[in-house]
Formats: sequence, structure tokens, C-alpha cells
Amino acid sequence: MTTNSKKTALFLILAIFSLSLYSQSSSKSKKNVLDFLSKKKSNNTQKTYKASSNSSDQLAEDLLVLFNLPAIVAEVAEKSMELLIKESPDAKTYEDVFKEFGKRYLIWENLKKPIIKTYTNIFSKRELLQLKTFFSSSIGRKYIQKSTNLMQKATLDIQRTIFSYQEYLKRMIVEKELRKFKDQN
Repeated sequence: MTTNSKKTALFLILAIFSLSLYSQSSSKSKKNVLDFLSKKKSNNTQKTYKASSNSSDQLAEDLLVLFNLPAIVAEVAEKSMELLIKESPDAKTYEDVFKEFGKRYLIWENLKKPIIKTYTNIFSKRELLQLKTFFSSSIGRKYIQKSTNLMQKATLDIQRTIFSYQEYLKRMIVEKELRKFKDQN
């Protein structure tokens, strides 16, 4: 597999994972982030940037809040606990303990540090500010709003394209088997 193929595959995996997380959040959570973004005025946004852009960590957190990650993390954690309790007999026995654990430890305040660290390791302070500026703009808000649908359509398009090459794959397998058969005879 070439380096570009690996990068493309990694991108697709990350995109699908991101889509999965975002799509697991409720429409209410998605609406909340869009409402939050639409209430920001350009003058207030500039003041907010100055006030909250003291550190890369704060910029990264601000960006994650724009993506509504705190609500998404809460929802995914809750659904994960519910699924664990539903699927595991041991977890059912301790359902109250698992629920309390989820409420106490699987919260944004406890989980945000490694996510923020990932962002600050990848993006400079300047880049984080640029991302925050973009996602606070009208086109950035539109991207957040449309990203789930965009990723779903892109995933379907990729699946259709891969499916369209299925005959080529079959033909290649048959050709290889024919070569092996010729070599044996």
C-alpha cells in the first residue's frame, strides 16, 4: 500500500469515526451548537478571541466546544454505558454502579485534556485561532451544520465507487487463478 493510499485510508477511517460520533449525538445537541454559533456576533467574537485566546489549550477547547464535543462526549458515554449494561450480564448486576461511574468519570471535564492535547500537538496556536475564526464564520457554521450529511453522501459515493470496481476485482482473481493453473500444468 502506498503512502498516499495509507493516508487516504486513514482519512476515511477518521472521517467515518467522526461521522459516527457526530451522528450519535441527538438532533437537539446539534441544534444547540448551531444556535450557539448563530448567536455570536462578529464584534463579540473578536472580543471573545482576545479574552479566550491566551493559550493554545484554551483555543483548542474553544474549537471543540464549537464542534459541540462536550455534548457529544456526554451522549456517547451515556449510550456506551447503556449498551454495556444491556449486553453484559455482569454489568446488569452492577447497573447502578456503572451508571454512577459514567456520570462521575466519563464527563467532558475529565476527558477533554487528551483531546485538547491532540489538537495542540497537531496545530499551532496560530492555526487553532484560524480554525476557530473559520468555524465561527457563517461558512464554518454551515460546514458544521452540513458535515454529517456531507460525510454520509461521501461515504455512500465511496461505497458505490468501490462496488463499481467489484467486477474488475473478480476478473483479476480469475486471471490469477488461470495463471496459477497454467503454471501448474
